[in-house]
Amino acid sequence: MALRRFYQHFDQLCDLRLWKMQLLDENHLLLKYASEDVVLFRLSDPNSQPSFFVVYNIQTTRVLAVYENTSEELLELFEDFSDLLRNAALHSELTCSPSNNVHARLVQQRFKQTIVNARYGGQTEAVKRLLAQLPISSQSYSNSPYLDLSLFSYDDKWVSVLERPKACGDYPIRFYARDSGLLRFKIYAGVQGRNPPPAARRLVAFTFHPYDPFAISVQRTNAEYVVNFHLYKSES
Repeated sequence: MALRRFYQHFDQLCDLRLWKMQLLDENHLLLKYASEDVVLFRLSDPNSQPSFFVVYNIQTTRVLAVYENTSEELLELFEDFSDLLRNAALHSELTCSPSNNVHARLVQQRFKQTIVNARYGGQTEAVKRLLAQLPISSQSYSNSPYLDLSLFSYDDKWVSVLERPKACGDYPIRFYARDSGLLRFKIYAGVQGRNPPPAARRLVAFTFHPYDPFAISVQRTNAEYVVNFHLYKSES
């Protein structure tokens, strides 16, 4: 049956191109294949198009597994072993991921359910959106304890462990202690005392120090960039 399907879709398989790759360990690669139109970004929403993930052993030159981007099995592996995919080398125990943090798992489940319930959504679309994160650049996730959801509670709409641009709000981002619920600190992403243009689309990207209370934010408002350095300031 598998061989019959292989020959049935042989032309489509020949049209696949290597899109992305990730070194899982010293012997294994995670490869992502898609059509040429997807790889060259000729389509408006490339992540919604069919793609395939291949686990390849470099030493034995064997293909160990192949998954489609609608695979529930691959998503389950991603959620249960996300630390192995995110971190090439763990120098800190302060990682926060769905596989080791119940609060991070709840955030991911909430995001998945939002896609399932959305218009033109559904379970298959949710799997595609979540697996679109693979392969992962291991340097794109922060190990900062200030983003650890078991230590602090904050709105992941404005900042998260994934270092990518997010919408910039008009108010500071508030961080509450998980154990007491008390406000511990706030981060102002923009320029205080200055109102942005009414129709401006503002994005901000944060880079946190691995363990010190220090962060850098880069905010973009239209074609203007503002860089801020955030240091901890005691209220006392």
